Amino acid sequence: MLPREIPLKSYVSNSRYLSSLLLGFFKGDRNLIRQGLNDDIVEKSREPLFPHYRKIKDIALKLDAVGSCVSGAGPSILVVYDEKTRIDEIEKKSIDICKEFNLQCTLKRAEIAGGVNVERRN
Repeated sequence: MLPREIPLKSYVSNSRYLSSLLLGFFKGDRNLIRQGLNDDIVEKSREPLFPHYRKIKDIALKLDAVGSCVSGAGPSILVVYDEKTRIDEIEKKSIDICKEFNLQCTLKRAEIAGGVNVERRN
């Protein structure tokens, strides 16, 4: 579900967000990552499909998550967290929000993997 027309302003904003996200991951800068996890096109157009999303995102940011976004086409919500994040509170409040919308939700914590190993070069 995407809008038929997208204003140039939204393209520019999303390009800025993507640049912030990439630079944030490269530098390990949580503020840049937080900014980069915004979206003025897809997220806004899909919000009516996930009325609970905005509440979960707002709670996550209030409790110092690095950021939050709809993952893929949904209905998954990604909350990026670190040691500063009050993740237990986010989980509890997210479950409460899902119940408020009569939704069953499953929460999973994932850790960043160690990266890749180059086994051989051609």
